[in-house]
Amino acid sequence: MTNCKRIFRKLLITAGLIAVAGVIVSVIHHYQLRAAVNQYRAELRAKGDLVELSQAVPPPVSPDRDGTAEFLRAIALEQADQTLISTRYVYVMKMVAPGKAAICSQQPDVRGIEYVRNIDSTNTWRELAAAVDSGREMLALLTHLTERPKLEFKYDYQHGFANDVPFTNLYPVQLKTSAKNLAVAGLANLHSGDSAAAVTNARAMLLLADAAQGQRLLYSEQEGIDIANMAQSLTWEILQCPKLTDTQLAGLQSGWASQDFHFGLQNALMMERLRGDILLARWRNTPWALQDLIIQWAAVPQVSAIEPEKLTLARKIRLMGHMFMWCHWWSYADELRALRGYEALRQAARDAGYGTAFLSAKEKQHATLDALGIYKLNNDRPQLLSGSETLHSILSAGILSMEYSFEKVIRFETARQIVITAIALKRYQLQHGEWPDQLAELVPQFLAAIPQDAMTGQSLLYHRKSDGTFLLYSVGEDGVDNGGDPTLPKEYGIDSFNWLSFRAHDWVWPQPATPAEIDAFYQSEQRRRQ
Repeated sequence: MTNCKRIFRKLLITAGLIAVAGVIVSVIHHYQLRAAVNQYRAELRAKGDLVELSQAVPPPVSPDRDGTAEFLRAIALEQADQTLISTRYVYVMKMVAPGKAAICSQQPDVRGIEYVRNIDSTNTWRELAAAVDSGREMLALLTHLTERPKLEFKYDYQHGFANDVPFTNLYPVQLKTSAKNLAVAGLANLHSGDSAAAVTNARAMLLLADAAQGQRLLYSEQEGIDIANMAQSLTWEILQCPKLTDTQLAGLQSGWASQDFHFGLQNALMMERLRGDILLARWRNTPWALQDLIIQWAAVPQVSAIEPEKLTLARKIRLMGHMFMWCHWWSYADELRALRGYEALRQAARDAGYGTAFLSAKEKQHATLDALGIYKLNNDRPQLLSGSETLHSILSAGILSMEYSFEKVIRFETARQIVITAIALKRYQLQHGEWPDQLAELVPQFLAAIPQDAMTGQSLLYHRKSDGTFLLYSVGEDGVDNGGDPTLPKEYGIDSFNWLSFRAHDWVWPQPATPAEIDAFYQSEQRRRQ
């Protein structure tokens, strides 16, 4: 018995020593992880990165440039409007074939989609003119942005990502609605021959894009690009108008030249990171806040196709254990990976903004994220819902969704350079009566330098054609010059006439479609719906 007691005592002592050693190792590991995070943050600070949220918040708007009051009045009028401006999506620059678009302002009727019933809509130009006249006060308030171009959002960034705080009192969707109304009114202006009013509307749309970007959030950044793309469609329509002046085009070109979504993306990524820091600190200081969020997610099956596991007592106990592990170990490794992921995204945006080819910047970004293991991460939300949560990547899994923002910015930047070049080509044509033989002839009178193809960092591609038109294009996301081919590879087996489709061989600035091409498109659409 004595030997048994002695052996048992040794086992207890050994177990105790192992437990103590485990605690010591765990504590050391905890501080090692914290030190690694702090060291990386110190490196970012040394490079000039912002560390306080107050440094990243947009500066207050100067009263003499603040158009917020007018914009809020315009929103109220928009919400009360029941004309076809607000109840229908009206086509502007309707793509009807690869590289070909219908000049909607010159068609015999107004076509679009009715919002409520989601059906095709056809209206007369008289009906559209009446709707524009009915909304003249609203439209006047929106075009007043050309004189007072800034909006004060008054967004409370201090709440981080807390979902119980209203997103903003000026929703980006309201900016998009206003931009759509300006585009429709611009279409009516062009049909009546008022090119000056259409140009004013397009410039106001670009200012709405600036306002969305000025909120410094990824969501509003993407909304701003959507608005600018609507302005691109109206700009294309304007360039087909026979009544244009160089002064009008110069002002429109200036509005396009002022867009800078590269810089906006850097600001938005920094703001997202700093807001994430607030939420991370809140979760670490009050772990039950994250636990409550997890339980809330699990109670909403719509957020995932996975059926949520029943919140049993056993699962709650397991979740508490995971929360303890997350607070002291898992979150630090995940935080470091997320910080490095943010920096990879911001560096790609910086590189592209300084003229590095998108394809090179994207390749470098992809390699960095792959080395971090970002692409191998599982989305934690389905794991949370299925009851197998580990929380190892709850912070860094979102990097993948942010990667798309960079691609969207570059696609827009390519379009922006093409639009600026197309405006300069029109100005040259107005002065000389013909298109130039090469883009170099636009410099320096109409362009400071030949615009670059953001995909390759080389000049945009241009050819003057013998039929009185021209070919202006980017090589697209495959990086291969296919001679200005706007079609999609046959293996996709689908039709997409979007001139900026990421699958298209080249991104070709559309030329006006012929009446036969327009009729063929609508006949094909009718057969498809039958």
